[in-house]
Amino acid sequence: MDSIQEKLRVLRNNYIQNLDNRCIEIRDLFTSLLDDWNDDSLAEFHRLAHSLKGSAATFNLDKLSYAAASLETALIDIISLEGRPDPDTLQQIESLFMTLCEYLKNPEFEESAGTGTQKPALANSAGKSKVLHSEKLTILLTDDEAYGREQVSLMLQQGGHEVIQAGDGREAIEQFKRHKPDLIIMDVVMPQMNGYEAAREIKRLSGENFVPIIFLTGLTQDAELVQCIENGGDDFLIKPVNPAILHARIYAMQRIRELNNKLFEYQSRTEDELHLAKHIFEKITSRDAEKHERLDYLNEPAGHFSGDILVHHQVEGGNYYVMLGDFTGHGLTAAIGAIPAADTFHSMANKNAALHVIADEINTKLVTLLPTAQFLACTLISINLISNHLQVLNCGLPSSFLFDEEGNITQEFVSKNLALGILANNDYSHDVIEVDSVSQGYHYLCFSDGLQEAHNDDDVMYGNERIFESVRKASRDDFLGDIRAALNTHTQGKVQHDDITIMSISF
Repeated sequence: MDSIQEKLRVLRNNYIQNLDNRCIEIRDLFTSLLDDWNDDSLAEFHRLAHSLKGSAATFNLDKLSYAAASLETALIDIISLEGRPDPDTLQQIESLFMTLCEYLKNPEFEESAGTGTQKPALANSAGKSKVLHSEKLTILLTDDEAYGREQVSLMLQQGGHEVIQAGDGREAIEQFKRHKPDLIIMDVVMPQMNGYEAAREIKRLSGENFVPIIFLTGLTQDAELVQCIENGGDDFLIKPVNPAILHARIYAMQRIRELNNKLFEYQSRTEDELHLAKHIFEKITSRDAEKHERLDYLNEPAGHFSGDILVHHQVEGGNYYVMLGDFTGHGLTAAIGAIPAADTFHSMANKNAALHVIADEINTKLVTLLPTAQFLACTLISINLISNHLQVLNCGLPSSFLFDEEGNITQEFVSKNLALGILANNDYSHDVIEVDSVSQGYHYLCFSDGLQEAHNDDDVMYGNERIFESVRKASRDDFLGDIRAALNTHTQGKVQHDDITIMSISF
């Protein structure tokens, strides 16, 4: 009695001795169904046939399993029908039921060679096959068939695992909440709540924690097995359960679980590092934390970091410097170049340097530090807050624009230069565009190409014409907010592939 083998033999004998009770149970249900044909009784009759098919095969009773399978198949064909089946169909069901009852009263103990059913997992063969042992796990085993559940439980104990049992889906959920198992083996067809419903709820409760679910099923149709995976299962076992395959599947799930845990640890560590890097990045690129009231901007990164950069610096005498830049790519790789670019910008702006001098200094720094494939398209702006004198130097960004009070374009600032960080020697001094005194009520608008290329579900890009239209409709009180709202209407919440930065200066 101490060995798993002996416990399995005793369990098999107890199962056979209990078949008389199963016969009475299924006979009473069938009699009730004939008196009052209804969907609930039919579903329960089908469940009992399905349960007998799996458990009989598990305990080597091939002909009993085959009889139960034949009845189950016939019941599946009529479950979708409305009302009582026709007399011929009902006679067929009754004939299959009588055959099943005969085998319940006189089960065949020896193996059958010609039934065409899957070879069962013999109670006396457990342990003879090579078993892959995983580390000790807490496993939640859910099956409404008590004898079959106990047999699988013994197999699991043989592998050194701690087993928690549940008889239906609702109980499985409660046991999951209480014990937090490492792995779940779940039957599909059960009363109260089936395996699919329970699996979906358990996956929801698990959140980011990976808890493998192996469906234990007597269903063999391809569509039904696919349904196991679609409903949250990570693998499946077809009854009767072979011990070697059972432990192999557990071993495989354990490996996947370990990999998932390592991935989660790596992700958490990466998130912490990115959070620190983002904090440092923002401190360096935002020295002048208090932006002037006439400057407004928004930045929406495509990743953790934005490859776009916007920095501003006010100096004595009323001069206000702004730089909007777009590095190659997006995310952390693109953001790395923003640190030396911002550092140089602040240093040169603090000296009240001319725009072409600032561009030259940033270009030299980036050529020295960055690889050839990484460069900065940017627009440098200088305005005198007293005289409204505007200077713009565009180096590789889309054109920026000056709009009057009605939203009409009064000046376009086209790029006439290469982006910074490409050539070591470049002359920026002749390409600064100036407007002596911008009229009150005007708006200067600058943006990265992420705005033009923002697309909707039909892959239609936003483009300049929609930008101009949004400017004409924008209110003076919330100029940039209205432009962003128009963009939202176009994209309809679709995730974009590039960073989007929009900047405006009001006059």
